[in-house]
Amino acid sequence: MRKSIKFLLILGILLVFSSVALATEIPGGRYKVGEDIPEGCYTISSIKRGTNLTVWGAEYDDYKAAGGLLLNVVVNDKNPCLGKVVLVKGNVIDFTAALDFTKYEGLEFDPESTNTVYGGRYTVGEDIPAGSYSISATDRGTNLTVWGAAYDDYKTNGGLLLNVVMNKDRNPNLGKVILEEGNVIDFSSPLIFEPYKGFSFD
Repeated sequence: MRKSIKFLLILGILLVFSSVALATEIPGGRYKVGEDIPEGCYTISSIKRGTNLTVWGAEYDDYKAAGGLLLNVVVNDKNPCLGKVVLVKGNVIDFTAALDFTKYEGLEFDPESTNTVYGGRYTVGEDIPAGSYSISATDRGTNLTVWGAAYDDYKTNGGLLLNVVMNKDRNPNLGKVILEEGNVIDFSSPLIFEPYKGFSFD
């Protein structure tokens, strides 16, 4: 009986994903990408109740040997949305309260203005224009990392360029961060990006 209910629930989720581009509400659970949830890029939002969201690179029971922990973040009213989450076939995604999944369709990012960007993993030149930015924390702190190339290949192509904890109390902003095409920038809570304007020493 339980297996039949789970099968019908998964079938319903897959039908909704395949036919609708709007937000799809997924109840809490442990799902496998490629079986329960189609692989792709998603914007993931909280609904009524906060939850811890984790993404593993392989089956949970074997995560230490294959893939490990890729994402571990609380999604709630203080951090209501992850702007871009890349889910690859074989990933395991785990959360305890319902979340909205929407196909990621890019950022509205103006390099000449102030932009608030929800947490996620973004590629410079695709999601965020290359350039020099001042970056500021919002109400919820986050670890900010910048890689020289795609995360999965960072050890052989580019490596870690920046790794810093940002929060309003102790490290509220970075005056100048240079983002070059192909860099991957990764953070889990909203950050504010402004074009770097230099300093006056008068």
